[in-house]
Amino acid sequence: MSTPIEVLFHHGANCSCEQCQRVVKPFQSGKFLSKAEIDEINGNIQALVHENRKLQAMVEKLTEEKVLAQQAAQEQAVAVAKAEQEVEEEEAPKQATQNPNPKSVTITIDTSNLVYIAVIVVLLIMVLKK
Repeated sequence: MSTPIEVLFHHGANCSCEQCQRVVKPFQSGKFLSKAEIDEINGNIQALVHENRKLQAMVEKLTEEKVLAQQAAQEQAVAVAKAEQEVEEEEAPKQATQNPNPKSVTITIDTSNLVYIAVIVVLLIMVLKK
């Protein structure tokens, strides 16, 4: 049984006309549902509340696990960064004493002595031709 909309809006809450007494008053008193139906609804509500609590506990547990995992990842990243920094600090003095790149070979030519060598070679050639 439903309450007609026009009755609810046409009359006030304390109206004493016949139509309001027949339609609105039982609705306000909660007499449209039997006690068994109300008990069933209350049972369903309690079951939903219980299920909601379980789901909320699961969500909280997952949230805590996610936070712990993020903290562990951050701590591991910090530890790795510190380890890398320590390795770099230990290798820095070793690299300073060694060549920067042991595979590379640099050849330097002193051009100041090259002129003297060229003059001596030219003189030797002239002496040998005579």
